[in-house]
Amino acid sequence: MKTTLIYNAVYCTLCEETIQSYHRHDYKHCSCGNAMVDGGLDYNRWGWETEGSVINHSLYLESSPFSVIRQHFYRWNHNTQTYVTLENIDDAWLENILEWYIPSDVSRGTMNPDYLLLFLQEKLYRSEQED
Repeated sequence: MKTTLIYNAVYCTLCEETIQSYHRHDYKHCSCGNAMVDGGLDYNRWGWETEGSVINHSLYLESSPFSVIRQHFYRWNHNTQTYVTLENIDDAWLENILEWYIPSDVSRGTMNPDYLLLFLQEKLYRSEQED
């Protein structure tokens, strides 16, 4: 079965820190050095020094409700130089993402189809909240 990673993070029970890997080869250690995570949304790799001290918080599209996905799935904002979760992407930015990536005569980019569907689902979610 295909699985689509939408959040790659672990929790270290020793220093009580959650660490997240945002992009491929974004290797991170927790502050005490016990836990590590790597891979962004390309692959999920995590480990520990002390057995049983790390909890995998990674989320997958196929096993997570949309209400949780929208709180964790993210996009890089070039203007603010920060990652922004799907629920916090403003409407204008969401429209621009969809215009840029939805396949058509004027589309300019490509995106993982599963991720593109999340942006479409967010637009639908917002329109349903307005009713």
